[in-house]
Amino acid sequence: METRRFKIFLNKTHFSPRFSLNGLPSFGRLDSVCRMIISAFFLDGDIRRDTICEFYSIPDQKVLRIEGKTMRGIHPDERSIAGILRKVFKHEEVEGFSLEDCSLTDMCEKKGLLLDKKGQHVFKSLPLPYTPIYLGDPYGIPTDILSMLKKNCIPISLGKNSYLSSQCISIIHFLYDNDQIRL
Repeated sequence: METRRFKIFLNKTHFSPRFSLNGLPSFGRLDSVCRMIISAFFLDGDIRRDTICEFYSIPDQKVLRIEGKTMRGIHPDERSIAGILRKVFKHEEVEGFSLEDCSLTDMCEKKGLLLDKKGQHVFKSLPLPYTPIYLGDPYGIPTDILSMLKKNCIPISLGKNSYLSSQCISIIHFLYDNDQIRL
């Protein structure tokens, strides 16, 4: 089984445990991060073991890495995921989660697919080999990072509409699950 990888850039999210579980949107859109985790890892009654997500905090220059194959004791709701993130941000050990320093260059080092509304439509790009899929948070990917990624990545589009990052992850999983794009 091949691993699906998502690399997500967070413009304003700090990896600090000092946030309110009742105020996730005001903490750099931590609510969006929680929804992306739900979309990336949860099926009805199961967890996607074939998925890895790396969330890169641009302000902190750290990467939150989540691996489905080792994830345990997590429920698919924003509040409980935020509680787990708080533990990770306090450097407590949580199965499937790690937090490390990471340079922007290291985050962008691999060739991949870049979700870009101006990219080639995903159906016209078939067959696509599996590579990391890069996307942004609700604020998008900053211009300087985009130009760095465009040197190594194939820009692909999911169509004329702009979707939430969490929806993009679900759509990509759907395409892989139904052999519309192949690993």
